[in-house]
Formats: sequence, structure tokens, C-alpha cells
Amino acid sequence: MAALASALGVVAALTACGSTSGSSTVQLSGEAAATMVAGPSPSSTTTHNVTDTQFAQMMIVHHQGAVQMAQLAADRAVTYEVRAFGKRIVAAQGQEIERMSAWLTAWGEAPSSGQDGANGTGMAHSGMQVEGMDQTAVTADLKGRNGKDFDRQFLTMMIAHHQSALEMAKVEQAEGLNADAVELSGTIATSQTAEMDEMRAMLGRLGA
Repeated sequence: MAALASALGVVAALTACGSTSGSSTVQLSGEAAATMVAGPSPSSTTTHNVTDTQFAQMMIVHHQGAVQMAQLAADRAVTYEVRAFGKRIVAAQGQEIERMSAWLTAWGEAPSSGQDGANGTGMAHSGMQVEGMDQTAVTADLKGRNGKDFDRQFLTMMIAHHQSALEMAKVEQAEGLNADAVELSGTIATSQTAEMDEMRAMLGRLGA
């Protein structure tokens, strides 16, 4: 009984100390207070800098070009593994386009940079140039090829396309602020490096 009375007295004291103007609060200290402070933080989805914006804008355009090329491979490649690879690119980069587009909307930024050259962050918008050709020329070149010649040219062009994505990802990793964008740039660097190795192996199996 004495212990119960003591516990009730502590609760009453805490309630009385924290009660002002009809509201009731409990003052915490030590570990409990630290836990409260470290609780859910404001959303970081809108925290970004110019590098993040231009990375998303340019990588969307870059991915759109890759998807266009990959869709041709999925439809026209004569080698099963090249067709399957094209389908993977369409699915994976399509999802990343949607993700980056959602970021730009949340950030209140335009969906496209409207640039096709260098920008203030040093991130070259090289996504529209593959082996010296713009995206229209690359697409036309691929459409003019058939059989294993198409497969080899697709792989050659996509390797070069991936290389430019790696360069853009490096800039974002070095200068970006938004945690999600920096994380995606790392994912792109890792996955596309592995895909480049995979495509080189496919080229080797196709032969000259």
C-alpha cells in the first residue's frame, strides 16, 4: 500500500507540474527526451540543390533514350539474351524515370532542363550523344540493321550510353544534396557498370 501511494504521488506531481491553461504535458529528460527529439524528422523529399535537379532532369532524358533503344532490342534482336536484356532495361529504367519525375514534381522543378550541353555543376548532358550521334540518329541507325548486326550495334551503342550515365552519376554523388537522388546515382553506377560487363560478354559471344 505504501509503494502504491508513493507511485500515485509521483504521477500526480508530474501531471500537476506539466499542466498549464487546461493542457497536460509530461516533461521528459535524459534518454527519453533524446528519443523524442530524434523521432520522426521533417520530410527530406524537398531538400535538394541544383545538382540534384539537373541530375534528375538529365537522367530522365538519358533514360528515355535508353528505353527507346532497348525497346527496339526487345522487339528486333535475334539473340534471345539480347532481347531479354532489352526488356530488362525498359522495365528498370522506366521505373527510375517515374521516380525521378516524382522528385521534380515534389521539388517544384521543371520536368526537363531544356539544355543539351554543359551546366553550372559541370554535369555534361551527354545523354543525347552516343558515339557522336544524337538519339534520333542512333534510333535510325539501329532501325536500318537486322540480324546479329543489329544485336552487335545495339550492344555497342548501349555500352557507350551507359558510360555517359556513369559520368552523370559521379557528379551527383560528389555534389548532390538530396539523399534519395544521391542513393539512386550510386545504384545507377553499380547496376550499369555490371550491365556494361554483361554486354561486353554478349558481344564476345556474338563474335565479329
